[in-house]
Amino acid sequence: MNNVYGYEVYKDVVIAWDEDRDTRIKTFIDELSENERFNLVMCNENKGDLTLWWTDQIPEKFQSKKSVVVEGDYWNIFNQFHWVGR
Repeated sequence: MNNVYGYEVYKDVVIAWDEDRDTRIKTFIDELSENERFNLVMCNENKGDLTLWWTDQIPEKFQSKKSVVVEGDYWNIFNQFHWVGR
């Protein structure tokens, strides 16, 4: 993750803001299923690259995905992490 310019909790998910503070990250969170949102701990978007931190395991839907579409733009899933035993 590149430089972080602040954090915000939105719908129980921590957003790590980059320099341009692209609020479309909230649309990404809004479009997750309730279970996916529950399991997403933190996210960051930087120059079209998305980094996601999940509890226990990465949801199946995201295991094979390489990108997501947010408000008409493709964001690459750059990194995904999960915490074991949370």
